[in-house]
Amino acid sequence: MFSFNITGQDTDQVKKKGPADDYSRSSISYLLLNFEGEKYSTELKRGIYGSVVPSKFDNNDMKQKVLKAPYYHSSNPNTRRNIESVQRALATDLYANKIVKYWWRVRDDGSYSTDLIQKRGFYNATDIDVNEADAEKRGRATLADAGEKLIANSYVMVLDYNNIKTMTDIYDAQDEAARKTAKKLNTEYKAVERKKNGYTGKLMAYLFQVNYSDTVQGYFMDAFTDENTLDMNKIDKIFSEVYSPFKFVKSQSVSVDGTQANPGEFLAPVVQKSKQQLMIKLVNNGIGKVINQLEKSLEAFRVKTPLVSTNPPTAKIGKKEGLTYERRYYVWQYVEGNSGKTVAKRKGVVRARKVADNRNDELGATQSSVFYQVGGQKLDIGMTLQERKDMGIGFGAGYGGAGGVVRADINVGQWLNVPVRQFKLYADIIFGSTAYTGVIPVAG
Repeated sequence: MFSFNITGQDTDQVKKKGPADDYSRSSISYLLLNFEGEKYSTELKRGIYGSVVPSKFDNNDMKQKVLKAPYYHSSNPNTRRNIESVQRALATDLYANKIVKYWWRVRDDGSYSTDLIQKRGFYNATDIDVNEADAEKRGRATLADAGEKLIANSYVMVLDYNNIKTMTDIYDAQDEAARKTAKKLNTEYKAVERKKNGYTGKLMAYLFQVNYSDTVQGYFMDAFTDENTLDMNKIDKIFSEVYSPFKFVKSQSVSVDGTQANPGEFLAPVVQKSKQQLMIKLVNNGIGKVINQLEKSLEAFRVKTPLVSTNPPTAKIGKKEGLTYERRYYVWQYVEGNSGKTVAKRKGVVRARKVADNRNDELGATQSSVFYQVGGQKLDIGMTLQERKDMGIGFGAGYGGAGGVVRADINVGQWLNVPVRQFKLYADIIFGSTAYTGVIPVAG
């Protein structure tokens, strides 16, 4: 997979060695950059409406899915300049204001609803949060109010799909090149095998976080004309006094694929997907790859939770947090360092063995997922689990009497998302060995 990234602000999130003190859900929306007139731009605009948000994120399902591209595609793109152009385009579009309106369910007449904020506040609450709220005078109403703080965890991923080609485009180009070569060398022309259909290309994704600071929150509160109505003119100006409505977080480039095997070919589907379905597949393939890369580096996107038991290790997370089988988590313990500051020390590594479906659990009664330890020291209840995704592929090398050995193993359970504990496929390459020279094969 081709991959490239540039990191912007929020360096604490990216470089922090230990986990943050707490974890709250993030929300996300997607915006497709529309390069009007480019080949397949119409198909991409249809495809973005089939995009999927992973369950670990709250879905800011905005009506607006497309933004006019603020730059042109080129063979030598200036990524930093493009980032700045996108950031300006978002500000001009008042997209941050639209996100805030989405959270508050603001209508054109200035009326609003806090239903979504309250719902997300409850959904974000852990069992510990519920127990603490129950001990307070206002009770669980504090959990609903906490949803307002989640507005600052709103992200937008701006998507630039480029170099999109159909497999027919690719095969035609290969055939044309083969014809020219055959003619030049006076050899027989051989047509390329056309085994797949669909789309391929690249994606440059830009991740921004809404700059919903205390200052902006204050301007929003000033927009209330009474308990039931907001001044729409003031709402549109709540970001006017900040440097930018969005903070740039990171860019990521990946290859994208929305193809299928042709009828009669190996792994061909029983029913072929339509062109529109394949474009949706390409769109989501790119989004999935980008999020997978971001989860490896961004603190805010790494799920964190306390360990609630140790034999076996369990934690109150599950499908709601995007947990899958064999997903890797580091286990951290907070200790006081020499300077008197609290620091995080890694104590172990665990993988998910049993994944709970906690998406509809009763508030305060979250199911636990079960893990197994693959490394480290003795674990204690209360230590912090932090998501640390890996590819599920391991490599090793050594040298002995049989010569040099290179080994690769694949964690099948992780790749297939099935509850298969430590079932792996191994491949060994032995080189520089004289142990098998002069062996005569036995006919059989």
